[in-house]
Amino acid sequence: MDGKSKAVMYVLWFLTGLIGGHRYYMRDYWQAAIMTLTLGFYGIWTLIDLFFIGKRFEKKFRVR
Repeated sequence: MDGKSKAVMYVLWFLTGLIGGHRYYMRDYWQAAIMTLTLGFYGIWTLIDLFFIGKRFEKKFRVR
């Protein structure tokens, strides 16, 4: 699992979602950088991420 926690990822989404903190945590550096530069496309991408990052996390870190 690579020592990553889904709960930590969601806390990062809540606290640093506009600048892509949760994406940096998941090592999606390009997406995180774009989120930082655009403030999560003015919050739209950040809001959409709430519904999709859980699946991305499971797929990337092989969590069941």
